[in-house]
This record gives sequence, C-alpha cells and structure tokens, in this order.
Amino acid sequence: PGVGNRHIHLTVKAKLNKNQSSKIFDVTVLEQETTSEVVRVEDVACDVMNGKDAHPSNVAVAERADGSYSTLPVQWQPVSEANATTSNNTTGSQNNYILNGTAYDNEKTFPVKAIITKHTIDNRVEDLHRARLSRLGNRPIKATLIQDSDLAYIAQEMSEYLLGVDDDHILVNFRMAAGIDTHAASVMTGWDAPDSKLRGHTTGHYLSALSLAYQCTNNNRFKQKIHYLVSALMECQKQLHLKKNCEEGFLAAYDERPFELLEEGAHYPDVWAPYYTQDKILSGLLDAYEYAQESQALSVASGMGTWIANRLKRLSPKHRATMWATYIAGEFGGLCSALVRLYRFTGNSTFAETATYLHNDKLLYPMSRDVDTLAGMHANQHIPQVTGALDLFTYADDLEMGGSLPAYSTSFQAAQHFWEICVKHHTFCQGGIGETEMIRKPDEEAGNITDKSAENCASYSMMKLTQGLFESTPNSRYTNYYARVLRNHITATFSRKKDGGSTYFFPLRPGGICTYDTSENTCCHGSGLENAFRFQSMIATETCQGHDVRINLYIPALLQGTAGSFKLEKVISNQQSGRRIAFTLSIRRPGNFLIRLRYPDYATAFSLNIKHANGKSEEKDNVEPDSDGYVSIQCSWETDDMILISWVPLFRVHHCPDDPEIISLAYGPDVMAAISDKQDFLEVEPSHVKAAVELNHRQWIDQGKVTVDGITWMPINKVAGHRFHAYVKLSNDHDRG
Repeated sequence: PGVGNRHIHLTVKAKLNKNQSSKIFDVTVLEQETTSEVVRVEDVACDVMNGKDAHPSNVAVAERADGSYSTLPVQWQPVSEANATTSNNTTGSQNNYILNGTAYDNEKTFPVKAIITKHTIDNRVEDLHRARLSRLGNRPIKATLIQDSDLAYIAQEMSEYLLGVDDDHILVNFRMAAGIDTHAASVMTGWDAPDSKLRGHTTGHYLSALSLAYQCTNNNRFKQKIHYLVSALMECQKQLHLKKNCEEGFLAAYDERPFELLEEGAHYPDVWAPYYTQDKILSGLLDAYEYAQESQALSVASGMGTWIANRLKRLSPKHRATMWATYIAGEFGGLCSALVRLYRFTGNSTFAETATYLHNDKLLYPMSRDVDTLAGMHANQHIPQVTGALDLFTYADDLEMGGSLPAYSTSFQAAQHFWEICVKHHTFCQGGIGETEMIRKPDEEAGNITDKSAENCASYSMMKLTQGLFESTPNSRYTNYYARVLRNHITATFSRKKDGGSTYFFPLRPGGICTYDTSENTCCHGSGLENAFRFQSMIATETCQGHDVRINLYIPALLQGTAGSFKLEKVISNQQSGRRIAFTLSIRRPGNFLIRLRYPDYATAFSLNIKHANGKSEEKDNVEPDSDGYVSIQCSWETDDMILISWVPLFRVHHCPDDPEIISLAYGPDVMAAISDKQDFLEVEPSHVKAAVELNHRQWIDQGKVTVDGITWMPINKVAGHRFHAYVKLSNDHDRG
C-alpha cells in the first residue's frame, strides 16, 4: 500500500526445439489495498487571516480498525462563507465556521468537516517569527579537518577520486542530447547509461561534490573542474534551445519528452522522475555558485528555474497533484528547496511561487497534526519535501502566498513533528531509515532488519532536514541525532578504496556485508559523492555577529568564524586517565563571546578545565547542560586560552520495540558491530560486552576493536569487508528480571 499501481513491461520468451519467440506485454501490478476498515475521520483544521480565502487540506486523517492512521482524499464544497455553517465558537478576534465535505476510501464515503478559524492576530506568530529569525541568523563556521579522524580520511580519499574523474565522461549525456561534440568521451553506465531515463542526475551530484570539496579544501583544481563543467552545461542549455527546439532555459541529458509523458499520465518505467533529475542538476549549479563562487552557474540555474516555472504554471493544481502522486515517475527530490534557494540568490519571487506548486497535503497535513501516516511512503521521496516546506516557511513566508496564517506556518510544525516521528519510531540503531526505500510501520524495527535497510539517500536527506530544524531551534536533540547518523551510517557507507564507491542500502540483517556502487550510478552513489564534504558544515555554527558559537560535532578541525577562530583537537587516549574521552578547544583570536559545547547523549561526568594564557585556570566537574543540551561559557577570551572538554562514555543497550529480545549495543558515540559470518542472530550477554569494552577502553579507542566471549566487536563504521551483526539476540542466560 502507498505506492500506487505499477506499470511494467514483461518480456516472455518461449523455446520449442529450434524455434524461439518472444513477446512484450504491458502489465499493471495492482497496489495492495489496505484491508483495515476506517473507523473515524477527523475534522480538518484550517486557520486563515481575515480577508483571505480559506484553503483547507485536500486530505483528512482517518483512523483504522487496526489502530493505524492514513489519509483520505476530500472533496469540499466551494470555499465561501455562504456555503458554511457558523460555529458557536466565535469570540473577539476569531470568527469560526464549518465547511462540509466528503472523504473517500475506495468506494466508501465519509462526511467530514473543515473547521475554518479566521484570525486578526495569531498567538503563534511570535514563536514562529523567532524560529525564522534564528535560522536566518545562524550559519556554519568554516571548518578545515585536521588530525586522523574518520571523516578527514574519507574526505581525502574522495578528493583524490573526484580529481581523477574525466569531466567529459560526466558531460557526455548532455552533449549527446544537445547534439554537440562529446569530445570522444566514454559513455556513462547504470542509471546514467545513454538509454536510462534518469540520466543526468549523477552530473548534478558530481558538480555539488566538487563545489563542496572546494569550499572545504580551497584546492584550485576543484574550481577549475567546476568552471569547465558549468561552461559546458551553459553551452548545452543554449544548444538544446537552438538545435533541439526545446524551450529556452531547459537543461537536461534528454529532450522535453519525459515531461510531456508525465503530464499525459505515463508511469514508470516509461518515465522516470524527470523533476528529480532537474533538482540534482539545479542543486549542483547552485552549489557551484554558493560554495565555489562560479557566477555563471546562477545564470544557468535561473534559466532552468524559469523553464520549470513556465511549465508547471500551465498545469492546474489538481493536474500537478496527480503527477506528484505518481510513484517514482512523479518524484521530484529536493526541487522545492532548490527553487527557494534560487529565489534567495536572485530575489525573483517567481521561483518561490513555483516551489509552492510542489506542496503535498497528503504528507504535510497529518504531520502538522502530529499524526503518523508515514507507513508505506517512499522515504527519500518525502523527506526532501518536508525540508522544502521548512525552507518555504523560513525564506519565503513574508510573501504570504496562499493567505495562510502566516503563510506556511503549519509547515514548520509539520517539519518538527515529522522529524520527531521518524527519529523516535522509524529509525534503526545507526540512525538510518527505511527498508527497501520505504518507511514501514512505526516501531517495527526488528521486523525490518534486512539486506535493504537504511538507504544512504534517506540519511543524507534526514541530515539536511535536521540541520534546518537545528538552525531554527538550536537544541542538542538535533545535533545528537546528526552526530549519530554521520558517525554510524554516513561514514560507514564508503568503500575506503579511493574508487568513489558507497553503499545503497546498509545490510543490518545478521551476517550482512556492505557492497559498494562504483559504476551503477545509483541515487545513493550520487549523494555518496557529496557526503564526505557536505556535513562538515555542522561541526560548529555561529550567529551572524559571531559572538555566540556552538560546537556541535566533536571532529578535529580548524574553525574560522566571524568573531572567533578556534582549533578543536582530540586528546590521544594515553594522555587521559580512566575511561575519559577528551578534546581541547584552543582560542586563536581574542574576543568576548559565548561558547556553547554540546553535551553528548552518550556521555556522563562532563567536565571542563579552562586554562587561560595568563596562567589562571578553572575546573568544572560534572557540569550539567542548559535546557538546549549545551554547556555555555561566556568569557573575554585571549589568544592561546584553552578549554579541555572531557566526559566518560556510556555503554547502552537498545531493545527493538517490536521484539525486545533483539538488541543493539553502543559504546560512547559508536554503535558496536559483532564480526561473524553466521547468518543467524548471535546470542550475546550485554553485561559481558560492557565489562570488556570498559576494561579495554584505550584498545577500543585506539584500535577500534575488542573481543568478548570469542566474538570480536568493532565500531560499525569500520566493518567494510567484514560480515557483521549490528543487532544480536539476548543470551538465554541474561537476567530478564
């Protein structure tokens, strides 16, 4: 359920003696219907400012007999007060009325009401305005990785790979589509093969990766490659118009036919997510403009944005909604965010208005009501839609498009609730989400431990959403999750062979082993090109004035902020007593500013030793965090002042909610993986692992392994080349009392 009917081509081959024949059949695979009956349909809430028309959600939330929730499409009476019933709840600044409609569940219908509340003043405005200003005022501090961290090692390997890629090979599909010289380049393969209907997406990811790498390293070789790619794409855009009669501004690795097919109602595999590919190309160009200062990239991107705006504006809202609901074919990735970003860079409100055409009530309305209707949804199709809604709320809210209260205010609530629901009820032990790309039923963790758990792209998208929410309401619940996914999923997806390889799924089933895409050019291979660089931006952040600094990730780096300059280093284990993990934060530029240090959720006994350059020092043991989960220090800092930050790592046991006998183990920041070729769950006594890893703390930190009861354990981001068990079964000897 949730994916719609699938239309496929089935080839049947028959052979009798020496005679052979084949025939292609068009087959429709019917979507499995939901069998649980609807027992209740909730009223739809809709707030609107006085003088504006009401636009209630086109879906209602339904409760089913099995306790699950889903959405039902709704047909409303014409939206006018003449067709509505006035509510008794009419006071002062509010004027409520009820609109009647009909909800549909296959052949059954249900009456439903929309409660329209008209306001002159919204008591949520202050909080929403504060969230917008917070995000607008927060920005990353430039980080340059140092020391021998996992992320630094991966970034170096990916840099070497990217610098060795033939740019003409990456451009070949675009040049072929535009009818210009391909420079004798070899063709791409897999999802970017010349006959693939998704071709072009890897080029966008590759351009993003180069741009992010340049921002992180300042290596001019990346900038040269970026300039070459953008110049070539600009020429392709021009020739697609002049030679191939495409509308001006259009840019893709094919002509406009896939967009026509989508509008005509075609399904996958006849059409494969053309707007998704537009997002990847557009985002690559915007990354080149923002991170590598490639000015002509904005011109190419603006042409694409204008083409997208003109194409979508011709369609009715109902037509667009039908396209976006088409499984795979209608996926549009992070296009909403890309269009909002284009609006920010150009000031052209047409791009922000076009982003609103991608609004999805089926996803966002139940999320705004904090109701989990995610089961059966495609994870990476929908996570970027939530981020797009958050971006519209943050950067385009002042345009008041659509007359909501204020415009897209419920999108912020939807993003918060979506994140909470996903993190608490739909993630695996290492923070990944989804099984076979789909979000499954809430709290069914053990039941979805397979070879196709935790899609790489879904974590990539969740981290983007997490960063946006953190910037809006800074809190360690966001950065704790961000740190967990970065360390235990993202850094675990790389092949470690300097070949650009990364995982598609992360095989969490017993005895799983990672496989790496190097030539299939999947979506996860594309995002994998970016992953080594994109998430460095969250190591530290600051307000626009630079006087409020947050250390979010404990990854060694040089940090160059607006008001402050810092060096974050890890203290090697043999310089620490007991089981403590320690970092130093050195002040490299004097100034009066507030430093906030994340208190990790895997730590206890958090302590500080502040050593001033003038010889004075101050020790603070067992410090408690503020309400935002950070420890704050306000001081007039001098060059060479230093803060020694240390804590004791906690050993943690996580029980799967659907089968408490299936557990995962973690020590400090690391999810622990047992190395074994066995294909069944290993039986483990957690107390034995706890005792061993705590006793051998330095071995775990320095060598990344410990052996317990004949089983070797490693951090999950070190399992490349090994069959591993991220989940194990409680030993029969375990005390369950």
